[in-house]
Amino acid sequence: MQKVINSLKHLVPARTRAAVQVAWYLLRTRPGRLWAVLARVPVLYVHSALACMEDRGGSGNGWFKMRVRGLDVPVFLRRGTSDFEVFRQVFIDEQYRIDLPDPVEFIVDAGANIGRATVYFVNRFRSARVIAIEPDPENVAVARRNTAPYGDRCQVINAALWSHDCSVSIDRAANGEYWATRVCDRDESTAGVIAAKCVTILMSEFAIARIDLFKCDIEGAELQVFRHGDTSFLESTRCIAIECHGNECADAVNLATRGFEMSSQGEVTVGVHEVPANHGAQ
Repeated sequence: MQKVINSLKHLVPARTRAAVQVAWYLLRTRPGRLWAVLARVPVLYVHSALACMEDRGGSGNGWFKMRVRGLDVPVFLRRGTSDFEVFRQVFIDEQYRIDLPDPVEFIVDAGANIGRATVYFVNRFRSARVIAIEPDPENVAVARRNTAPYGDRCQVINAALWSHDCSVSIDRAANGEYWATRVCDRDESTAGVIAAKCVTILMSEFAIARIDLFKCDIEGAELQVFRHGDTSFLESTRCIAIECHGNECADAVNLATRGFEMSSQGEVTVGVHEVPANHGAQ
């Protein structure tokens, strides 16, 4: 097959070759993912979805629009960035495919990146409101564009999640990948300083009595939240979906979530906990 692809090098556009190459690779090694692409992406966009797995949207800068079945509006991605891996994880692999009984009213998306999980959640849980929190201002700009069609059901906050309300510094990945931005204790010598919030204060600010789903992918800051912060919010949380970054973080999360029924879903750990629908109601 590779010989055939190479023989067409001067006859077929590069992105078409990339799409064919990825399709052939997936068919041989991960057929489930290939079928997922065919199931989740409209026919006219399958070619682009497959090519993007290889070339991240092609050369050049600017926006790339991707359609997904079940979404009335496209998802915007930045060419040549990790946005495409993020898109694959959420919309193709569906790593946050979680079944929750109604009513699902409030979701917290911590580490919202470009808003891909937020968009997934508001379409999966049609009556839910999502509070999305993301430290990287460039990611926040994309997240706000992606969530704008959903109006006041989505609110994107440019802040970090931490053990307490304070200011922290942004620590960008050495390779410049947008999905690996971390935060650390405030360093006065750095320009990237942003506000940090704890979950209990966040709940108070938005009058959230019960969190139906707490999604957390905050690149190691979960150690601060679950070991050093106030974890009483877990008493009011029905479900958590968290990606732990290292054994120390996993130990802190496991200790804090005793009483949750835990399971693994790829890189995500999912925990469920019974909380009455009227919990915290005045």
